[in-house]
Amino acid sequence: MSRKGQAREIMYAWGNAKTEDLVSTTKEIERNDCVIHIRELIDAFRVGLANYLEEVMQDENRKKQLEAGASLWFTHLDQSTVTAFLTT
Repeated sequence: MSRKGQAREIMYAWGNAKTEDLVSTTKEIERNDCVIHIRELIDAFRVGLANYLEEVMQDENRKKQLEAGASLWFTHLDQSTVTAFLTT
């Protein structure tokens, strides 16, 4: 889509910036950028991830697949192990 000129650039707002102001600005300079506030992006990602995990945990096969894949990136260390280490 980029090569064909059909992709839209993304503009990010953060802090107290208003997406509406950026949208108005892009229209004024005759651009068609996609404008999103970082907080909205973070919140949407968090909700989407929570929904996904809730759904996956209801299916034992998908849960096992997720856990197998996650073990490539994450490890589990029981809190009692950490506490025991710190008290020695």
